[in-house]
Amino acid sequence: MLLQDDEGPSTKGIRTLRQAMRESLDKRFTKVEDTKIVVLACLLDPRYKSHAFSSATTLSKAKGWLKEEEDAATQQTTREEHAATEGASMEEQAAAEEASVEEQAAAYGTHENDRNTHKRQRREHTSFRSRVDEMFSSLLAPHTSDLLASSCVEDELHLYLKEPVIDRWRGDPLQWWRQNEGRFKLLAKQARKFLCAPRSSVPSERVFSEVSAIYESKRSRLTGEHAEQLCFLHHNLVLLN
Repeated sequence: MLLQDDEGPSTKGIRTLRQAMRESLDKRFTKVEDTKIVVLACLLDPRYKSHAFSSATTLSKAKGWLKEEEDAATQQTTREEHAATEGASMEEQAAAEEASVEEQAAAYGTHENDRNTHKRQRREHTSFRSRVDEMFSSLLAPHTSDLLASSCVEDELHLYLKEPVIDRWRGDPLQWWRQNEGRFKLLAKQARKFLCAPRSSVPSERVFSEVSAIYESKRSRLTGEHAEQLCFLHHNLVLLN
């Protein structure tokens, strides 16, 4: 609050400190709204949404970034489906070649021919039945309303921003997205990506710092085994209390 107050009795004697702190904050956070991860994480957090943005330009950039993310996800899904289709085609080709070999081998005996014919008929029946099952699965799948069926990221974002924000202290963003995933399917995927815990090297750095305090140069006769035991006790001593 001292940084926001005007010059007065409450800021007397700390003018230089206030100026230095303001310059430091400006240096670190002036361009924070140009960072994609930060902006999208804030937008997809139902506690803040776009209310924390300083201007409408940031919201426009966020919409563009969301569209790019959705396009990239769609392309990835298309590639995976194409790869799966190619794999299925190769399997069908291998099955056809196997059937051809079986037909050639069937010419050497009636009994062998009958058995191969039975296998081929069973395989054709299974293939036909699987295609029929896929057709009925597509027809009988649950259908949403026309609005949801034709929705895109822009439509979902518009509906999402119209809703009020949740409580900043008691609200759980992840729980909110679990409850509303059915209404915002595309945005929910992006929320899982940008609201996850970021990777950090702090735990490993903390271990190195603790070990360096135990295994210092003055303790030259301390063996690695004993240093490991001391580090173990340091981490687990809290469990004994």
